[in-house]
Order: sequence, then structure tokens, then C-alpha cells
Amino acid sequence: MKKLFALLLAMLMCMSCLAACGDEPVVIEGPTLDDAAAYLYNLYKDGAVSTPSDYDVAGKILIDSVPFTVTWTVDNTAILIEESATAGFYTVNVPDKNEAEMPYVLTATVSDAEGNTTTKTFNRSMPVVDKSSIVSNPEADTAYKFFMAQANVGQTLYATHELQDNKYIKSTADAKAAPDFFAEAADGGFKFYTLIDGAKNYVTASTTKSEDGKVSKYLNYSAEGTVWTYVAEVNAWTTTVDGTEYVVGTYSSYNTFCISESSYINAENTGKTQFPAGLVPKADAESAAPAEGPEVYKTAADIVNAAYALAEDAVLSAGEKYTLTGVITAVNSAYSEQYGNVTVTITVADMTDKPIECFRLKGEGADKIQVGDNITVTGVIKNYKGKVEFDAGCTLDAYQTAEQIVTAAYALEQGKSLENKATLTGVITAVNTPYSEQYKNVTVTIKVGEMADKLIECFRLKGEGADTIKEGDTITVYGELTNYNGKIEFNSGCVLLAVAGAEGETEEPAAPAVPTETTPIATLAAMTEASTESFLVKGKVSEVKNTTYGNLYIQDEAGNTLYIYGLYDATGAVRYDAMAADDQPQVGDTITVLGPISIYKETPQLANAKLIACE
Repeated sequence: MKKLFALLLAMLMCMSCLAACGDEPVVIEGPTLDDAAAYLYNLYKDGAVSTPSDYDVAGKILIDSVPFTVTWTVDNTAILIEESATAGFYTVNVPDKNEAEMPYVLTATVSDAEGNTTTKTFNRSMPVVDKSSIVSNPEADTAYKFFMAQANVGQTLYATHELQDNKYIKSTADAKAAPDFFAEAADGGFKFYTLIDGAKNYVTASTTKSEDGKVSKYLNYSAEGTVWTYVAEVNAWTTTVDGTEYVVGTYSSYNTFCISESSYINAENTGKTQFPAGLVPKADAESAAPAEGPEVYKTAADIVNAAYALAEDAVLSAGEKYTLTGVITAVNSAYSEQYGNVTVTITVADMTDKPIECFRLKGEGADKIQVGDNITVTGVIKNYKGKVEFDAGCTLDAYQTAEQIVTAAYALEQGKSLENKATLTGVITAVNTPYSEQYKNVTVTIKVGEMADKLIECFRLKGEGADTIKEGDTITVYGELTNYNGKIEFNSGCVLLAVAGAEGETEEPAAPAVPTETTPIATLAAMTEASTESFLVKGKVSEVKNTTYGNLYIQDEAGNTLYIYGLYDATGAVRYDAMAADDQPQVGDTITVLGPISIYKETPQLANAKLIACE
């Protein structure tokens, strides 16, 4: 934030007043107090609400060379406003220990040269935190625990001797089970080690670079070790490897100790999306009340419902891996030969209103699965920016095509059922028993695919639309497949999930109109509400923020910018990272994209856009 403010300040100081030419003299009014207050508000309105660490705010702003002073007050005596070590700023000093969430209001009073004032307020909150025991200058021959407070999994985690894939250090939530760590002064910092079989094993950061330039990062143990230095602003330990500074900790919903570029962490996101590791005295760690174990859900319905109750960016059951079986309803990103994964969406059981995305799903058969297949997936479930998903690293345990399921059902012995419930789509060939108003069910027979010799009866089928289905309709059914007295059927309790109508009679839903003219970037950038309407927009790529999803900025000749959050090919099936290298837009390219507008932190963006043209 300091760097951003300094840059904005420098830009404003360089601005000059423009005078108009004409017969009459032109009076140029300078910036008003309201202008200054609005500028300050825009500067801090999107700042982190949760403030576990001290942070700086501006004590002076300059607009068109006109100075305004800013004083700050807070409505909570536990929080102090102090002069910052950086000239022109104040430090908001928050407690090192807080046992309950503490909301507070930060008030900025903006003054002009005449003494006129106006105020702006910012709602902030001090989270539960205890940094009173964090050690920044460890002593030799003293036992510590190496830990991190991982808010997204709801636990304090401690480093262990164990490694994951020889790349990361595994963690435990039990401080007493975690090994002791010691420190040695070295080259202006410290080396940390733990004793394994009586030998010193030092915490070591390293990297490797592949031929295509991809950097792999490692945090494990070695006989030499890495020198770490403490950064007080974010309570983190950093080291330099091959000219790049890295911080130790973790991020997102991960529970291993790893390293990432130090530029990723700052006072605004530490403890929220970035979780730095630190040292705490052994006695303090082991005397702390053990954290309650996360609730672990057993049934598929409970798992899905709990997942949909997660707060944004939270992870289910502190990273517990869950297994779910469902039917694929969409292939979000086609299988990537390069990375060996695919992204699909599944519906579990009859919970069609609670789809689960399987992000970068890997495993045998991932290159073959398609809409309609029943698959079993294992992984960590999280809420990613409002979307419930199996996180990257989820695995495909099993899959069956509709034809395989029907064949397996026909191989059942009399009285036996398939181990897992299944979802099948088929055409109704007969209505065996008319719809019962009393019991709200109907019995029909369906043909799946071209398997006319292996019909499936849907016995006492229930669900929305069951009273209207008829022969020739295409329906989707979920339930248990059984051999009942030699007849293969979805037994009683099967559920009607969808009705598509009769073959040859169903009209395709009207596709949304595709605009033929582009909408100016300035018009879209000024929108204040989301819209599902598709907008065609053209602009020059000014920055590529993320080469996986294709997040990038485009701008027009006047300098107006628009953020593209997710870019796919013209079909909408191939994501940026799966496109051919020559097809991926780069800085300087002029592109035409199509997509709806979403609003993120009061700023419009084109979401999941399709790439129509690239010049």
C-alpha cells in the first residue's frame, strides 16, 4: 500500500493545470476538500477489513500540487494511532493478542489550508490472534516450535520431520507431537534445525527451473540449511534463492509448509490468504489449549450441504479429504495433455441445485470422461470465490459410462444391487403404471443410448415433472439399480432429476443473442451492477495477470481499462492455459472478447470471456 500511495502521489505532483485559450480569462478552480476526501476514500475503501498486523495510513495527500492533511482516530482504546517510521504516514497499531473478534471504526479527518474539515470512516476488524509469543530473535540452544496459524483450515499447524513428495514439510495440529526446532545465528540471519536420529537437519529452501522456464519450489531438510531473516511488518521469515526472495509459510487451503515469492505477502493479506510461518517457545505452544478437531461429515448429502455452507475461501473440515460419486453435468475445461488433468462439474445424488466442480482432476481415465459419466472423486473441498469445488490435486478414483453401468446391472445376480447408486439418462419406451396422485409416483421403462436390448425400468419414480412425463420423453434418473426377479430396474425410491421432452420434438433453448457491435471499454468500466447479457468488447492487452486462467487487462486508446477474469477460446471449452501458445493473447495484442459483466469489490469485470479475435 505504501508503494502504491507513493506512486499515486508522484503522479499527482506531476500533473499540471490546463488553461484555455480565448478572449475571456478562464478561472481554473483547484481541487476541493470533497475531492481530497473522495480520493482518500478510494485509496482505502478496498483495504483488508481483517487487520491482524499493524499497518500504515497516509497523513498527507497532494492533489494538483494542493496539500491536504489527514488525521486519524479510532473508536477502540485497544488500538493506537502512532507516527510511522515512514515520513508522511501514521501507523495503526493493533494488539499482538486478541481473544475475540473486535470490530472497530477508523475515521480519517481531511483538512485543507483554511482549516475546513470533512471525514471518512472505514469499518475494520481485529481477528482472534496471539502474536505475543512470536519470536523474532531466537536464542541458541532453546527449543521452539515452527508453526503457522492457517485461518482457512481453522487450525494452528506445526512443522514435522515428515516431507510430502520430498517437496514440502508436513504439518500436525498437535503441538506436543511436533518436533523441537533450534536456531543458529548465521550471515546476518538464522538457520533453523531439528534433530532427526540425533543429527541436525536444517530447514532448506531451494528451486529448480525446467527447460520451459517453469520454477519448482522446495522446502525440506538438508545438512547445510538456508539462512532466514525476519520481516516484522508481516511476521515472516524470508530467504533468497537464485536472486529471488521467498517467504516460508503456506497459502489458500494448504496445510504443508512451503515457500512462495515474498512479493505475494503484505500487511493486508497476511493471516487471511497468506499464512507465514514463525517460531514460538516450546512451552507456550504445548501449554496452549488444543484446537478442537474439525467436524468430519459422513454421508454424501451432509458433505455437499456442509460444503455449500462454507464461507468464501474456506475449506471443508480443515482439509479433510472427501470422496463423492456423481454424474458429470459439464466439462468446464477440456483435458490438457500437457498437465494431465481436466475440469468437470458433477451433481451428487439428487442434489442438482448444489453442483460441485472438480478442478484439474487427475487420474486414469481423466482423458476419456464426458458428460453423463458417473465418476468417483477424492480431494479437498473448498469455497473458491463463492464456487464450491474439489481443489486442485483431486483424483479420479473410478468412472463408468452409461453403457458400462447398464451392462454391469444386467450382469447382476437375482436379488443383488450395484454397489453405488447411479444416474442415467434415457428415452421412455413405455409408461408401465400411470402417475399416482395418491403416491406421487409413476413407473416407466427407459432405453439408455442405443441399448434397446437392455431396457431399465424406473419403479415408482418420483420428482418434479413425474406427473407429466410420457413415452418418447428423455429423462434423467438417479437411484439404486437392482435385479428384481430377473428384471433390471431402478428400484423404489428412484428420483427424476430432469425431463428433456420427446425426441425430435424438443426445441433447443434460444441461444442468447450475440452482439454484432462492440461496447466501449469506458461504458463497461462504468457499470455498477452485474449483467448476464453478453458484451462484445475490443481492446489492447496491457497486462497478463495470470497465465493459467487468462486473467488480463485490456485498454482503449484513451487509457480506459477493463479486467478480463478468465479467458477461453471461442467455443468456451478451452481455457487460456490449454490454448496453443500462438493463440494465447500477449501484452500488445488487440483482442475482441465476449462475455457477461460481474462486479468484484465494486469494480466491473468481464467474467469467463470467449476470445473472438486476436490481432
